[in-house]
Amino acid sequence: MNKKTLDFLNALDVTFLKESSKIADYNFNNFKEALREKDIIIFENSIFLLLRDQILSAENIGGHTLDSTIYILKPQGYLISGDLVFSKVHAEILNSNVDEWISRLNNLSSLDIETVFPGHGKPESKKVLKEQLTYLKRKKNGENLEKRYADYSLPDLAHL
Repeated sequence: MNKKTLDFLNALDVTFLKESSKIADYNFNNFKEALREKDIIIFENSIFLLLRDQILSAENIGGHTLDSTIYILKPQGYLISGDLVFSKVHAEILNSNVDEWISRLNNLSSLDIETVFPGHGKPESKKVLKEQLTYLKRKKNGENLEKRYADYSLPDLAHL
């Protein structure tokens, strides 16, 4: 886990966790204790792990949020993108650096990726990176995304 994410999770207060539990219909009240009980590898910016005949790389790259982290599994060519990619879902952009997000997606587009596992939506081919780039550029230019992407879920996010 990225250290920025761990710091954020540890900073959550009890009231927030109780309210989140109500909204999500899931008990987050013992979240911090459960997190401490797990065997989690913490890293600052990036880490590479050898797993038999696979390589897992993790990197904090920012963009959507300061702690946005991606995971790449080779040789399968899997990208676990977290919230850098939303597949057929409107992106939440409130606290995002859209220019940095676009830059990161451009960089990822040049990699040998077969399948993207987005933070929201179903896994897709690498084409979803281009779709997310186009979406962000249109958002940045002030286009009406709710109308253009009427088939996307979470339409309320299009206005944020």
